[in-house]
Amino acid sequence: MKKVLCLALVLTMVCALLTFMPATAATIVESGECGAQGDNVKWTLDSDGTLTISGTGDTIDIRDGQGFPLWSAEKVKKVIIQEGVTSIADEMFDIFYNKMSPGSPDYDYPNLTEIIIPNSVRSIGYRAFRGCTKLAHIDFPDTLTEIKNEVFYNTALYNDQSNWTNGVLYVGKYLIEANPDLVKGKYEVKPGTLGIAVWGFYDCVNLTNLVLPNSLKYINDNAFDGCTGLLKIKLPDSVISIGESAYGSVFYDTAYYKNEQNWKDGVLYIDNHLIKANSDELASSYQIRQGTKTIASQAFLSCKNLENITIPDSMVIIGSDAFEYCYKLTNINIPNSVKAIGEGAFVYCESLASISLPNSITDIGEEAFYRCALTSITIPNSVTEIKWGTFNYCGNLKSVYVPKSVEKIGYFEGCDNLTDVYYEGSKNEWDLISIVYNEGYYGDSSSLLNANIHYNSPMPSEATPTPKPTATPTPVPTVKPTADPSAPSVEITEVSDYFVTAKVNNCDDLFAQVILAVYNKNGALIEMQESYNFGEVIFLSENLQNADIKVMLWSDTDSMKPLAETTEMNL
Repeated sequence: MKKVLCLALVLTMVCALLTFMPATAATIVESGECGAQGDNVKWTLDSDGTLTISGTGDTIDIRDGQGFPLWSAEKVKKVIIQEGVTSIADEMFDIFYNKMSPGSPDYDYPNLTEIIIPNSVRSIGYRAFRGCTKLAHIDFPDTLTEIKNEVFYNTALYNDQSNWTNGVLYVGKYLIEANPDLVKGKYEVKPGTLGIAVWGFYDCVNLTNLVLPNSLKYINDNAFDGCTGLLKIKLPDSVISIGESAYGSVFYDTAYYKNEQNWKDGVLYIDNHLIKANSDELASSYQIRQGTKTIASQAFLSCKNLENITIPDSMVIIGSDAFEYCYKLTNINIPNSVKAIGEGAFVYCESLASISLPNSITDIGEEAFYRCALTSITIPNSVTEIKWGTFNYCGNLKSVYVPKSVEKIGYFEGCDNLTDVYYEGSKNEWDLISIVYNEGYYGDSSSLLNANIHYNSPMPSEATPTPKPTATPTPVPTVKPTADPSAPSVEITEVSDYFVTAKVNNCDDLFAQVILAVYNKNGALIEMQESYNFGEVIFLSENLQNADIKVMLWSDTDSMKPLAETTEMNL
């Protein structure tokens, strides 16, 4: 009996020890890097099937030479994205196939059921989770500003009809997609919604009245493509980002946009938001009306006559590509109310030689001042990052003032005259800044690398901007009249060292191809570009100096059937 009791006591002690013994720790079985150029982002996959993505910056979905993901997709059960990572790349967890084997089957993530996203993430890429067929639920942080299209297509979350409310799929505080067969007449977006994803209301032709909540901040690109019946829309003051479409405005397809009565002096507003300016009607000077909160993406695109713009002190956001190709823009005053300047906001503003950036600005987008005529620039002390290509090809730029708030600097490609950088802090503080000297094939930051760094020094007062000399305009050829004045024609309307603008007349076929061919003086073809017929097309090229060009209009690139006479010019 004592032996039995002793044995029972031993078994009890063993069970107690086993209860308190820690489980075997998971071990790392695979690892690698998945950061965008210049960013430090890494991944590890452990023996429990947890894929951890960590570091700082954006991710990129790098697949091997055969098209397979970096990690073993079939082993991934859970994904943890750690704080510091700022984006989930396009197609990062999408279906995949063996591109080396034509006709091979699609593969997905058969065991992935959970993804954890931190507050640092700002963007979710195209088809990011399409291969996560068992993903039935996900929590989004309120920090997201961009959600691209088809993010959840074919996931368990997307395929479960109980997740759709009156024909609309929401994930957290974001509207992902509306079913055009079910969304008709008047639709009220759910209160508390922060963003509308790319293509959110795509092809909702029967949507006529859209009510947006006061919580809404972000309207992503192409959100209303195909909404031809949308007559009425209210944009609350809470909106701080208005995307674009292939035709410039995110509202281009809507009946509201098409109604000429909604335009005044060639400019379209929706409540306190400037949506679009008509480049053909806008004069050399324009004053944005008081109370306006945002300038939408591409609002002043190709307003080639615009020289002066007055922005009211109610303005908060200047959208991406807002003043793109405003070649004559020389005078713009940015008030202290502005908090952000979008990506490419002043691209090709070749006459903009001076601009003052207030300390209210916390974010300046990539390539915001690409190919401007700036000679000096002072970065506000509210900015923490000079982003990729912000001042690329500012050939007149000689000096830059950088405050101690800046933690990261992207490369200054093409700034060949940059000689002096004035830094507010010490050399030790400067050395702590993450400076990307070369981000890839096109990235060359030797101009920044070779500049003189002046520590503990403000921008000297003698660094006064010098206006860029006015370039002699290139003569525009006279197009020979066609036999039928109503027949399609294509003409060159403007040329500079880096762009060609072509206008298509009397051709409503949007699938017609506008072709630019560039030849050297020996008649050899240097490059050829093509674009769909948008009425007016702008081609960008580095090969226009001392070249010959031809612009053609074809029915399509397969049959190469010409629709109009070729227009030629010698540069």
